[in-house]
Amino acid sequence: MKIIHFRKAQAVLEIGILGTVVLIIFSLLVGYIQSLNDEQYVLMSNFRQALKKAHDENAVVSYTTLEDRRHVDINAPLVGKRTNLSASSYVHWAVPYVGEKPNKGFYYQINDQVVALDEDDEVGDIVFEYDTNIARVFNKVEAGDIIRTIQNVGVVEELTYTLRDSDEEPITTVTQNRTDNKQRSWETGQ
Repeated sequence: MKIIHFRKAQAVLEIGILGTVVLIIFSLLVGYIQSLNDEQYVLMSNFRQALKKAHDENAVVSYTTLEDRRHVDINAPLVGKRTNLSASSYVHWAVPYVGEKPNKGFYYQINDQVVALDEDDEVGDIVFEYDTNIARVFNKVEAGDIIRTIQNVGVVEELTYTLRDSDEEPITTVTQNRTDNKQRSWETGQ
């Protein structure tokens, strides 16, 4: 009788471990697929924006996109983790008049804001600064035999990007604010 009980306990333990491993692999796969999808989207969107600017301005265009997104994180599901995505395109669409130089355009799209740079501006590096505040609120409501728990998570960020030249002097600074609120609720009862 002890052998049968031991084998049942071992089977339950093995299934528990296997289930945990499957969930971890699944969450890593979802995060990886999300990252690949967003990288491909930013790359294609960047090229389309560069092509449009070059066509509209009849110019040679350098277009760089920088995006900060929050991706799935198994350690903090409602908060997520910040991911930086970037892409760059150089499109030569210009058809200048004979003997003239083509128009040139230099653009940085930082999240949803487009910054036009002068031809003399040469970006050496970009400094990122993030100020992130996370607020978590738990509410519990009891109604008879049912207990409902609600978790609210608010993420407020101030994102600052400083484009600097090769001498580390600022060319331009872009400051953006972003808020994200998520909620999860669950109920237990008898």
